[in-house]
Amino acid sequence: MPILEATNVTYFVPNTAGAIANFTNVANIVPPDELGAIFGYHVIPNSILHSTDLQNGMMLQTSQGSDVYITIQGGQVFVNSAKVLQVDFLVANGVLHTLDR
Repeated sequence: MPILEATNVTYFVPNTAGAIANFTNVANIVPPDELGAIFGYHVIPNSILHSTDLQNGMMLQTSQGSDVYITIQGGQVFVNSAKVLQVDFLVANGVLHTLDR
């Protein structure tokens, strides 16, 4: 199922100039049918996780199949080593949080 057609998902999306430039480069060299797997790394399926649901030490599995870990240090939330910048954007099929990388 295409990512944008999935329901009840949490997105962790890089939203910096560097991340956008990297995405543009990747989109230009990766075949379109493989982009879904790359995007899938940023999607947690079957779970709408608002910022208040994220807990230190939590492990989540992406739709790509990779595990990501939530760490909370000094009031800052991280997904693996990426810092969560903005939280709880409601989207049609779930919730979105932006990351620094």
